[in-house]
Amino acid sequence: MRTPRAPVGHTRPHALGIAGSRPCSCVHGISEGAVFTQSHAITHSSQPNYIALWAGSTLRVSSNSCPAPGSPFTAENLGHACEAAGLNWQAYSKNLPTAGNSICSFDGALYTRKHDPWTHFSNLDHQNERPHADLAIDIAKGRLPNLQLT
Repeated sequence: MRTPRAPVGHTRPHALGIAGSRPCSCVHGISEGAVFTQSHAITHSSQPNYIALWAGSTLRVSSNSCPAPGSPFTAENLGHACEAAGLNWQAYSKNLPTAGNSICSFDGALYTRKHDPWTHFSNLDHQNERPHADLAIDIAKGRLPNLQLT
């Protein structure tokens, strides 16, 4: 398996990237990307690891249950930090049926919400959660956000 080349590596072939010259202060200084060769999960089950990546804590989530136990969360997170700083973010999710959709699983489980931690937070704009096809459109139009997750 190749080493993920992005500001934050994931356990799945998703990557966190920053476009433009003004990254969120929460990931300041890594706008060119980074290589994490010793990055490890916090626990077994995907969802707590993704929530920790997004919010800095598992928020006591220990399973892949959908919706995540205790959600919707209001804890600080990357999306909220960007919005509060006047920066934009987008999450481009494969097989997400529509923008901001809160479905737990779709398309024969090709999309599963457990890999998209932003869906479990109430303090951010869920229209930033986009179907993956929107990424190509945004690239072609030159309108990538300050923080992008694919």
